[in-house]
Amino acid sequence: MRVPVDWVKQASLLGGKCLAVGMLLWFEFGVTKSTTSKLTRGRLENFGVERNAGRRALEKLEEAGMVKVVRGTGRSPMVTLVQVPEEGI
Repeated sequence: MRVPVDWVKQASLLGGKCLAVGMLLWFEFGVTKSTTSKLTRGRLENFGVERNAGRRALEKLEEAGMVKVVRGTGRSPMVTLVQVPEEGI
């Protein structure tokens, strides 16, 4: 799965750790060949992202319409990739 340049540009404009979290998600999507992945604390730490920074970045990506998130109490969120149309940038 190729990472769309427009998606990367939009994530980078959101600030914080949004780009790092986005690249982690794209990496997971590429490895698993699935557009849905569990975002665990360990995966965040492997990319140098602390838990709270990862949570904030995921919220920003979700608000921007770049991902959909299903959260559960005491569970890692399940994240689904949403591609950003080219004209959205």
